Amino acid sequence: MSVLFLAALMILSPSRPGSLTLVNHGRSNWSIATRADAPPAVRHGAQELQSTLREMSGATLQIREATGPGPNEIWLDIVPDLPPEGFSLDAQGGGLSILGGAERGVMYGCYSLLEDDLGCRWYNTRVAKIPKRSTIRLPELHRKEAPAFEYREPFYTEAFDKDWAARNRLNGNSMHLDESVGGKVSYGRFVHTFSELVPPEKYFSTHPEWFSMVDGKRQSGYAQLCLTNPEVLQKVIEGVEKWIVENPKATIFSVSQNDTDYHCQCDNCKAVEKEEGAPSGVLLRFVNAVADEVGKKYPNVLIDTLAYQWSEKPPLHVRPHKNVRIRIAPIGACVSHPMDGCEANASPLKNLKDWAKITGQLYIWAYSTNFANYLQPLPDLDELSADPKLFRDSGVVGLFYEGDYSPGGGGEMSELKAYLLAKLMWNPDRPAKPIIADYVNGVYGRGAPYISKWLTQLHEGPRKRDLHAYIYDQPNAKYLAPDLIAKGLALFDEAAKATEADASAHDEVRRARIALEYVQLMQLPWKYEVSGGQYKPFLDDKRKELGARLAEDLRRYGIGQVSEGGSTDSFLQRIGQTPSGIPVLSLDDERLHVDVLPNSGARILRVLDKRTGRNILRDPVGGEAPQEAGYEEYTGEAYRSPGWSEKYTGAMEGGRLTLTGRTANGLEITKNLWLDSDGLHMSTSVKNLGDKPIPVTLRSHPEIALPAGDSMVALDSGDKVALSGHQFDRFFEGDQAPKRWWEIREPGLTVRQSFPVGTVGKALLDYYPGRAQANLCLYGKPVTLQPGEQTELQQVWTVSSS
Repeated sequence: MSVLFLAALMILSPSRPGSLTLVNHGRSNWSIATRADAPPAVRHGAQELQSTLREMSGATLQIREATGPGPNEIWLDIVPDLPPEGFSLDAQGGGLSILGGAERGVMYGCYSLLEDDLGCRWYNTRVAKIPKRSTIRLPELHRKEAPAFEYREPFYTEAFDKDWAARNRLNGNSMHLDESVGGKVSYGRFVHTFSELVPPEKYFSTHPEWFSMVDGKRQSGYAQLCLTNPEVLQKVIEGVEKWIVENPKATIFSVSQNDTDYHCQCDNCKAVEKEEGAPSGVLLRFVNAVADEVGKKYPNVLIDTLAYQWSEKPPLHVRPHKNVRIRIAPIGACVSHPMDGCEANASPLKNLKDWAKITGQLYIWAYSTNFANYLQPLPDLDELSADPKLFRDSGVVGLFYEGDYSPGGGGEMSELKAYLLAKLMWNPDRPAKPIIADYVNGVYGRGAPYISKWLTQLHEGPRKRDLHAYIYDQPNAKYLAPDLIAKGLALFDEAAKATEADASAHDEVRRARIALEYVQLMQLPWKYEVSGGQYKPFLDDKRKELGARLAEDLRRYGIGQVSEGGSTDSFLQRIGQTPSGIPVLSLDDERLHVDVLPNSGARILRVLDKRTGRNILRDPVGGEAPQEAGYEEYTGEAYRSPGWSEKYTGAMEGGRLTLTGRTANGLEITKNLWLDSDGLHMSTSVKNLGDKPIPVTLRSHPEIALPAGDSMVALDSGDKVALSGHQFDRFFEGDQAPKRWWEIREPGLTVRQSFPVGTVGKALLDYYPGRAQANLCLYGKPVTLQPGEQTELQQVWTVSSS
């Protein structure tokens, strides 16, 4: 090469003072250096730098081993003076050092260089942006970063991918992050672990004192533990230490209450509760004691517990120990507004603030999808944009957002939300709007202006009209008005046209459009007809066309569920996109008509009052039937524990319908239904056919439809609850529980649920204004069925009209 050409090249490609030229016109004399014993994530960072710089420029920077930094070298190393996941980028001595407090910190520093300084993006598992540059220069770099949260998990199927999660600096338990990328925050056990630590079926018969006392009686079923019993403490410590031995790579273990109430009311537990001002004091003292003992052998292990339901209010005196994490789960919060900017969120905000006063070691379990309709638009970008900063400022150190985690994923805007959360979990001070705009522009190309306009229109209702959104809203939610959906579909038409020449962007537009097509179909009035013993949707040409298009896209993109636990195959049957219908059995007299779906958990779909023409139960919206709405039953306290979805055989004899089914854990369920002058009789018995004890709590779950006007629930105790205002749930236990009946009084109609005295342990009232629905759930007394034993729940529904 001539001197003249070299001089010309230098004129064409000048180096700015203090800048670093890594690649000059496709060539580089730089290398990437690590120590010989560098751990896997440091080596992975080096490989990612090498491959991405090659993809950008065509130049290959060699990776070599060294003992320290040098000129024209990107030096990767671990240093003790940085946080484990923190890093520094420092240009000095003609080279660039990327240092981390541990191996993930070094790797994150590599990704930061590629993303923040060189413009690379990994939007989702299909779409990335790697800028093409024959010459790569860096400004003089001197910066340090560390994540705002020690635990960062957007819980979406699409976010589980190893490469995507590592590149976006996430470390969640469910992500496929192995040792090659430095591992992750790994839970040995995740949540609701009391029954696993001390199984009642194993210990109740010999140690009833280990289990919670409610109304003077020790609880043998799915309840709680007696947390002031020293033997229980020792048993739990042994259980946790056994978990640690079995899961040596796990860093955190949950010692947390079962997903129910029934917290202990023995004299010792009540004394601590009185002293602490809340049941959470009993729980936290117990968890601290577990953590103290475990910490002696395993000082790096964390113990996690919940602030949830009965433990949500913080205690007065006890404080979480340094190796304890409190996880708040505000499941009833409005998600269309930031937590501190919505009157509907007054209660969860107060809980957060009160816990923040006593600890800086909080975790949050938040929610970011519609669990009843994964595909349905949920206007929660404002909440997702604002709340990570609120959480950080409130002492939260771990953040988990639960989204659509089902096989195949596909939840509405899941990948945008996961990307946004990844950025804000690292640095919640970043403005969210540029992150969202960057994603939309990068993924949808020339279709981006139309997608952006759709997202703006979707959020206008919550922003301008203060409409609230919750995580079980139906397609008829106020913020999803049919004219809004029509406008959105027109925008997607424009986006599709604009991306015809860009196959990737065109396909991404098609994926995103599923959300609107789902709502468009589900908002149509659906009618089902009984024909030949089958329950089938009535399909006109429009429903056939929309259903076929949606079915094609669900199959095309491998979307396995349309709701939590609701398979796509079942959904397609419900909307008439499979050959067979749904079997139905019916009861009928001069007053009531009842439809039952034996293959769908013996669900009662309709209780029709002939005098008013009203279905007492909430009708399925769109294609919800047969897995949503109506009436279902469970064999445990937890929502949708066994019994609600199994196939039952049914037989009619003498006006009585008998349905029989079996659960996977060995229970035989027999349901008898009949009509007489008193109304609808329901008798459910459960028998243990296995060879081991099984805890059982029979629970009913009717979704009562609420007409326009004022409604209330009245109990035989004289207590009355107005069904108005924001969404709420309320348990009636002990002396407050109904003894013989409770009823819902609606305009023109009253429905009373009666039951034998002494058979109901507690009752739960759920009110969902967005769905015009109230759930009046009865819980039988918890029992542990020995082999061959059975238990029963009886009730009569009496309907009167005025």
